[in-house]
Amino acid sequence: MSARRDRKKALESKKAATPSLNWIWLAVILVVTTIAYQGHFDNEYLNYDDDIYVTSNPLIISQQWDVLFSGTYLNQYSPVAMFIMGMEFKMFGQDLGWIRGISLLIHLLNAFLILKIFRHWDKDGTWAYLLALLFALQPMNVESVAWLAAAMKIGTFTLFFLASVHFYIKYRMSDATKDLIISWIFFLISCLCKEQAVVLPLLLMAIDHADSRDMFSSKRLLQKVPFLLLSVIIGLVTLTASDSFEAEKVIYAFSIGERILFSFYAMGVYTLKTFIPFDLSMFYTYPIQGQIPAYYYLFALIPIGMLALLVRWYKKDEPLLFLGMAFFFVNVSLPAFISILSVRDVVMADRYTYLPSVGLFLILLVYLEKQSNKNLRYVPYALALFFFISTFTRVDVFQNSATLFSDVIEKESYSDKANPYLSMPYNNRGVHLKKEKKLKEAAADFKKAIAMNPKYASGYLNLANIDFDAGKDDSALEGYNKTLELEPKNAKALSSRGSVYGKKGQNDIALADLTKALEIDPYFINAYSNRALLYLQVNQPDKSILDLNEILKLDPNKHDIYEFRGHCRTQIGEYQAAIQDYNKAISMAPDAGSYYLNRSYVFAKMGDKQSATRDAKRAAAMGQKLDPAYLESLK
Repeated sequence: MSARRDRKKALESKKAATPSLNWIWLAVILVVTTIAYQGHFDNEYLNYDDDIYVTSNPLIISQQWDVLFSGTYLNQYSPVAMFIMGMEFKMFGQDLGWIRGISLLIHLLNAFLILKIFRHWDKDGTWAYLLALLFALQPMNVESVAWLAAAMKIGTFTLFFLASVHFYIKYRMSDATKDLIISWIFFLISCLCKEQAVVLPLLLMAIDHADSRDMFSSKRLLQKVPFLLLSVIIGLVTLTASDSFEAEKVIYAFSIGERILFSFYAMGVYTLKTFIPFDLSMFYTYPIQGQIPAYYYLFALIPIGMLALLVRWYKKDEPLLFLGMAFFFVNVSLPAFISILSVRDVVMADRYTYLPSVGLFLILLVYLEKQSNKNLRYVPYALALFFFISTFTRVDVFQNSATLFSDVIEKESYSDKANPYLSMPYNNRGVHLKKEKKLKEAAADFKKAIAMNPKYASGYLNLANIDFDAGKDDSALEGYNKTLELEPKNAKALSSRGSVYGKKGQNDIALADLTKALEIDPYFINAYSNRALLYLQVNQPDKSILDLNEILKLDPNKHDIYEFRGHCRTQIGEYQAAIQDYNKAISMAPDAGSYYLNRSYVFAKMGDKQSATRDAKRAAAMGQKLDPAYLESLK
């Protein structure tokens, strides 16, 4: 009983030692960050993965739980992140203001959790609040908030990652097993948002050291076993799901030594830009092969020196400095390791510093607190002001795909912009310009992308799409053939080429292309739609219906597909089912006059002249032209 009372008193003293939150500081962080991101709410979706992973992601749109959690999407396994985004779409539709508000809210919650975590070591001071403020305003973090494809995964994985850390620290204070279990559950959820979370067990060991220098005790190591097992499982699932790393488009065949150099270079630049965020870009291109600048080697020395400091602070018993450096390296380690295994589109990315920057800010604040010069206490405030101004302007760069990729192109280090890795920015800017009906400017960007890299398949594909829309089928066909010569498994090119062959009456070839496209990408709605049209064209409406069923599984909100299926069902005499489809289409788009007219035809075939006449009159009132003979037949 005495031991229990002593333990209870110890826990009560720990709770008493934790002061209440400073609500003025919290209000400052909330208001200042929201003002810095005020332009964020008016920004558009970006055609750099926002379309692929967010707006056109069938798993998000349809919320197919069995597929969402058991399968992968485009080499990614992030079911919880997609579930959360799907729920946002369900609540707010495509209202970007609300969805962007959620991404900023998650960012603010992450800042709050950082505050909660580090107040464990800063019970009487203000540096934990400054740490949260610097994180909230860091300009490099704009990418992880304003780019929704990143916010969907990085913002959510960080939220649950930090929640796991918070409950682990709570467990260390309470010794209550339930807190350790909650920590593990949040870790699981974090891993199901993004595989980057698997490094958490290493961070928990660093926290053990910062708390009581017992990171290698058998008790503490045993506590990490469930976490480590989950890390291994998620790591294996991710590797299996992603077809290893072969899905990346490689332009240069860099050696393993060069990849290691790039990894260390990136960590060095991350460190510098965390404090001095200069020349930020969405797309940091590789140097041209054989022309690696000397400064790459200089920057690569920075993380080597930082690793030496990590060891020094461990030996010199500087627990918070050690924790800060460990926090940086643990959280940057997975992106760094992956960059060694494979050459990706970019040599580095701002989003990879979202969590690691916290460790660097911790080092700065703890170091300044140790200094006797009181003037140094103003450094974090000056840094926060600089961050606020930089973030306020950086958010505008993400206004749309044109502003974003124009910024990337302008910041290319080569004066003639002749870097093959710039093909994607030119191409994606062209896609945006095409959407804006600026076809001449779009075509110029697609040609520039091809000029940068003659093997860049997307440039040929998008030029062919312009020709297809203009009715230049032969020219479009040539472009699709070139695309498939470079990328035989390009589902978009196969689907589009199938459409061209269908227009030319070469139905067997068209069907083969469309079927192959769907074998490559079973979630490709346009390919199902094109094949359904082809089946209808060759008088096989029953097969059209099967493809339309697949579309509606992937996106049940497409009223035009219900209308299309109603037409096909009419062709095979399933009139009642056709009426149900038209009813659904009309309920979703009550102003579509053609839907009423087509439903009128079905009612007429069923002998229900009263309903047919009613729909015909509605269609006429909506501007649909009616055949006088048809109206006469209804009398």
